[in-house]
Amino acid sequence: IAYAKLGKQLDLQEDYSEAWAAFASGNQLILGTASNVAPSVYGVNHIAWLQNHFARNTWRKWPSKMPGGAPTPVFLVGFPRSGTTLLERMLSMHPRVSQLDEKETLREALHLAASEGKELDQWQDQRVSQLRQGYWQNVDRYLGRKRRADEVVIDKLPLNSLHLELIYRLFPQATILFAVRD
Repeated sequence: IAYAKLGKQLDLQEDYSEAWAAFASGNQLILGTASNVAPSVYGVNHIAWLQNHFARNTWRKWPSKMPGGAPTPVFLVGFPRSGTTLLERMLSMHPRVSQLDEKETLREALHLAASEGKELDQWQDQRVSQLRQGYWQNVDRYLGRKRRADEVVIDKLPLNSLHLELIYRLFPQATILFAVRD
């Protein structure tokens, strides 16, 4: 952070070579500490796990409807800096729409998927139902209140695009908005 602030200040002073050096130093520090990200749910191991799942096309076997008209969230995904925040804010202007602002609502399901080593198609319906309930409990916690019955929840976390298979397993009728920067 300090190198970024220094780089910005040097840039304002038109000392571009020193600004570049400050930004480069900050980026090197970030890369040096990024090794703790590798084992996380967004790391290299998880990407290999996802590639395996996508190659198997197991999602074709799963139910395509939610049981008994259960609510489904709207997942706003994409790439960072693609306009997801602007789109989320515009959608949340509607009185029935609430937004979560990049909360890790799928955390429990992601950790279970990574730790159990079971394929998503091996999850029993009861397990899927428990994870779905856990998701909605997270949503209510992040909203700071119980959801209204007619409320549409926008769950924006751009990197959840890596977890579309899991999202489909939990919420087969969920709306997916994928933001792409033009």
